[in-house]
Amino acid sequence: MPEDRHLLAVFEPVPVVRLPLELADAALAYDNGVFCVLPGAGRAPYRLPPLKPGRISRKSLLARACGDRGPVLDAMAGWGTDALTLQALGLTVQVVERQPIVWGMLRGQGLDAALGDGFEWLHRQRWPVIYLDPMFAPRGRKGLAKQPLQLLQELAFAEPRQLTEWIEAARSAALDRVVVKQRRTAPPITAPDWQLKGRSVRFDVYRPVARRAETVAG
Repeated sequence: MPEDRHLLAVFEPVPVVRLPLELADAALAYDNGVFCVLPGAGRAPYRLPPLKPGRISRKSLLARACGDRGPVLDAMAGWGTDALTLQALGLTVQVVERQPIVWGMLRGQGLDAALGDGFEWLHRQRWPVIYLDPMFAPRGRKGLAKQPLQLLQELAFAEPRQLTEWIEAARSAALDRVVVKQRRTAPPITAPDWQLKGRSVRFDVYRPVARRAETVAG
């Protein structure tokens, strides 16, 4: 993991900042006040697209799944699109990302982003809402992911834990709910308390372990 002096460098107004990563060709660039990722190999820079107005709605599946309580811990931040949406809806969101280049992009978007292992953050304190957006499994050549996800897959570190471990830990740390984003057609990792389904994605919602135990006891 890079030292702090390397991480602080991404916020200096310089043309390109390179970080010591396993993916040595990638870099975080700062261009006219906008952060972008240079994927390397002659590919075009990637900039996060602006939020679509239709996403910023309390009637959206994401908003309904997460509810109106905060703060929300987004422990698998990725490009932070859902975190930005929740923040635009007025929720306090803490995001965690292990990949330094992606973390720099999140900070550049104005998110409260921490560099580290989201799984460890599940054990730091109790969170009203914990949001998990695991990277969807590839579906073969006919179902290739779009460019942002392909780039994220290249940058991401290998995840040593199963999603069942994440859900179990999150349910022990959540005060109100755990929300897991899945491909609509994917089987549930473990039976949720309820689901919200869209055209391509689905949100599986789990109650905390303590709340479910109280309901059974009652």
